[in-house]
Amino acid sequence: MFTSNPRRCAVHWSRVADPFQREAQLHLQSTHYPLGFPLHLKTNCEDIVRAAEENWGGASKLFDEVPFELRVIVSPGTASPAPPVYHSQEYLMTAISDAENFAVCDYTKNLAFCRLTETTAKRRHFVAYYYLKALINYAFAQLYLTPVHAACVAWNGRGVLLCGESGAGKTTLAYACIRKGWTYISDNESWLVRAAPGNLLVGDSRRIRFREDAVSLFPELQDKPRQQDATGKWKIEITMPAASSCEIARVVMLSKHLDEIPLYEDHVRTEHRKSLDKLAKLDRVEFHTRDLDEAERTLKALMT
Repeated sequence: MFTSNPRRCAVHWSRVADPFQREAQLHLQSTHYPLGFPLHLKTNCEDIVRAAEENWGGASKLFDEVPFELRVIVSPGTASPAPPVYHSQEYLMTAISDAENFAVCDYTKNLAFCRLTETTAKRRHFVAYYYLKALINYAFAQLYLTPVHAACVAWNGRGVLLCGESGAGKTTLAYACIRKGWTYISDNESWLVRAAPGNLLVGDSRRIRFREDAVSLFPELQDKPRQQDATGKWKIEITMPAASSCEIARVVMLSKHLDEIPLYEDHVRTEHRKSLDKLAKLDRVEFHTRDLDEAERTLKALMT
């Protein structure tokens, strides 16, 4: 006769192993709207919340898409890493500085995960630029947006895209227009919304950044604060009234060459090409003058 013994059969787990930190308590949660799209941030570190607020604070909601979720776990550690190396295959993207500082993004799941040390988290500009912004810009370029290396200003709600390679004068001309009453949209990174029927563009319009030599053109920048960005370069940064989006009406070429955009999956590249083809149908104007007042007057004439 067999008699079971409940006391011998019962198993009592005193602790569940979690080597992957799947159950990490990300008790700090906030919502942001980078480039107008909803993002839910979950973290266990106040420095990450501050980095996100410095990066995206003040951005307004423009689109009702499924929120993207960004989880950032900060663990004890003193490693202060170099900028990450980025790799991508199909729907996965990684950003790896070292064994303690890395991130993975799966845009098909609307999810990115980042693991950093406490020392790294305190470098908020580094974290914002190389991790938070890099992950979200990558995901949104896959899902919704086509990047264009261009500045953008608007006159009476109609946008002018100022295109050119690095150093062509995009930010300089944009600011010259702003001084004459134009609306600021973006100074370097502009994004076409692929689902929009026309040429709707969004940008990070909360601030504009200048190189140090801009003071020779705009003396009022002399007393503005300098800030060292994540790449180690000193920039002059100011905030101003602006708009976060506009419909592009004109394209101005400040140089004959454009910086190339990164490669994406085939179907994403096809969508990018469709978006850029719509833009290519607009009238293009080449600018060769270095007289900013003359350039601004020419632009205004094109918009009237």
